[in-house]
Amino acid sequence: MKYICILGFFIISLTLSSAYAADTRRVVRVVDGDTVILDGGEKVRLLGINTPELGFHGKPVEAGALAAKSLLQQWVLNKQVSVVRDVERKDHYGRTLAHLFIEGSGHINVLMLQSGLATLSLHPPNLKYYAELLLGQQAAEKAKRGIWGMADYKVQSASVISVEKLKKWGRFNGRINKIKKSKKGAKLWLTAETYIWISASKYRYFPDLLSYKGKRIEVRGWPRKWGKHWSINAIHSTQLLLKP
Repeated sequence: MKYICILGFFIISLTLSSAYAADTRRVVRVVDGDTVILDGGEKVRLLGINTPELGFHGKPVEAGALAAKSLLQQWVLNKQVSVVRDVERKDHYGRTLAHLFIEGSGHINVLMLQSGLATLSLHPPNLKYYAELLLGQQAAEKAKRGIWGMADYKVQSASVISVEKLKKWGRFNGRINKIKKSKKGAKLWLTAETYIWISASKYRYFPDLLSYKGKRIEVRGWPRKWGKHWSINAIHSTQLLLKP
């Protein structure tokens, strides 16, 4: 089964292997840019991507959130989709984890990344279509489409995290000046207040961690306060970009 999409700024050609048998279902509601409801009430979280938050439960609407939801609605609402799962079938919220395909349109998860209204968010062991997803984001970032051209998502110094008490997804740069490993994981220190946390169970998704020492990097993720310090959880190497 082959899907080809031509939307002005990109072309995708992707064949679904019979090993990845899909269910065909209808999308009855789009919750936000990365979550839909299928006929029968099943909630599906699109794998490999994350979109800005719509501001549920009184939280502010993030830049690009409404545009991401609107775009996903255009592609899938009230349409039949092929639902392709990966290793894990559910997330901790009970949502089905899947890739969505529409004949004549293509791989929706990749299209959202190529639009620039979603960011790559890999959660091992769910790495199906990893290469296609990464290429989708790289194309959008290079062209500065969507969030890649928005001031809200510009790269910031890691030093601002603790000063401004940032907790939303962002892009932060700094130099790894110290690495401390334990049985549970590793802390890659960007500043005296902020470090990148990599669980020992995720080491296999990164190069040798000591190779980061002294290097300037951009880390992408969600800062969180842990005790006296701030950390960004990294679960895949695509979150850490080496900089000159």
